[in-house]
Amino acid sequence: MKNDNNALLFDLDHTLYPRESGVLNKIDGNISAFLADYFGISVQKAEELRHKFYKQYGLSLTGLIKEYPSFDVKAYLRHVYDFDITKMLKPAKKLRRILMETPNPKYIFTNGLESYASRILGALGISEYFRKIYGIEFMDFNCKPSPEAFLKVVGDIGREPRDFIMIDDLPQNLMTAKKLKMKTVLVGKGEKKPYIDEIISDITDIPAALKKLAGK
Repeated sequence: MKNDNNALLFDLDHTLYPRESGVLNKIDGNISAFLADYFGISVQKAEELRHKFYKQYGLSLTGLIKEYPSFDVKAYLRHVYDFDITKMLKPAKKLRRILMETPNPKYIFTNGLESYASRILGALGISEYFRKIYGIEFMDFNCKPSPEAFLKVVGDIGREPRDFIMIDDLPQNLMTAKKLKMKTVLVGKGEKKPYIDEIISDITDIPAALKKLAGK
């Protein structure tokens, strides 16, 4: 393929594993429970706060850090990610084979913790195919879709943005990627927009998308 040297930036949640697994629902529930206890508010109010910060900042934790300077980040992270991922995700044999056969250099670019991403990859059995995980710590909690987050990752890898293909389930992240001249692939349902080059229903369809992008 013409683009077999393009670096692939993979989002993690709902991109490398199906939404139906319930992993993010578990995390969201843990966030709300922690905020309710931390601020002494109802779970409903905590959910509203979580949604507000997610919508405004792209990640609830980013909003909490910005608006509550003394917020206990370590306690938050311990509580939110304290669950057994292996009970929710199983080895992805087909995806493993696809990644093994795809020559492009591959990286994880997630708004989650790097340790959490590592656990996800381990549960799926695909850790060895990614050169590096870029998580929220690397971005100093300035997460996607911020252009600064993208540029920090690209700079660390040492390539130009146009050399990348961004694969994500969230259109807003792909919008930023396209503005930076990356090629883009949306995973899941969505409308074809000018900033989305290809849409695939499942990550295992990525070979077909890469083949199409090779001609663009």
